[in-house]
Parts: sequence; C-alpha cells; structure tokens
Amino acid sequence: MAKYDQLPVFHETYMLLMTVFRDMNKVPRDVKYTLVENLKKELTDIIVLIYRANMVTNREHIIDEAREKLVKVQIHFRVLHDMECISTKLFALSCSRTESISRQLTAWMKYVERKNNMVNNISEPAYKKEIDAGIVGCENPGSVLSKFSGPQGE
Repeated sequence: MAKYDQLPVFHETYMLLMTVFRDMNKVPRDVKYTLVENLKKELTDIIVLIYRANMVTNREHIIDEAREKLVKVQIHFRVLHDMECISTKLFALSCSRTESISRQLTAWMKYVERKNNMVNNISEPAYKKEIDAGIVGCENPGSVLSKFSGPQGE
C-alpha cells in the first residue's frame, strides 16, 4: 500500500488547495470569509478522507464521501466564477483539477469494488462448490485418504 502522500489523487487535491490559498487573495472580503473558507475546508476534508481511505480496508463509503465533497467544491468554484470573483483562467484550472480528482476517485472506487467482488467469489473454494453440487465424486474414498494420512490401518 502506498503512503497517502504519494497517491496521485492526494497530490492533485493538495495542489488544488494550494491554488485556493495562493490565488484567492483578490476575492472580496465578504466572499473570502464565507465561500472561500468553505472551499478550503471542503478541500482539506477531501485530503483527510483520502488519508482515511488509504488506511482502511472497507473504503467504499469513505471514497463516496470524498466524491460528494468534491461536488461541493465544484459548485463553490462555479459560484466564484459566476460572481466574477475569480478569472476564467483560474476557473478553467480548477475545473481541470476537480475533474482529474473525480476521475481518480472513481477509478479507485471501481478498483475497490472489483477487488471486493473477487474476494467474495473466491471465499469458498471451487472444489467445495463442486463437491456440494455432486460434480466431483470418488470411486474409492480409501485411495484418496491414503495419500494424505499414510497407509491405512496406522
């Protein structure tokens, strides 16, 4: 398992957070202390969720929560652009980064789902399923036992 700060999704989210801190200094004060602060909080929460998802085995609900928070981030950026608080260039950069984060979280979720499906399908050995279904039979059970327990009668 990779360390959380080596994950591409962590790096992309962190870069977006740094963009917010660096490039939101010309936003009007009332917007800065409401919308921009909420944006910073949501991005920080996503980073923490990425950390948590990387540390546990049951990560589906955590990734879903991160994806939901990312939608809020996209809405915040859209409102900032529509209010003309950020430039179109900054809005385009934020859209590109949020789209990249969204794709990575979706791919991570699909990977986790595939992995869980594989584990659930392998949980019961194939031969046990065949024995239960009556597909595998043994003409002489003593010959099979002798291979594993040594000569009969001992």
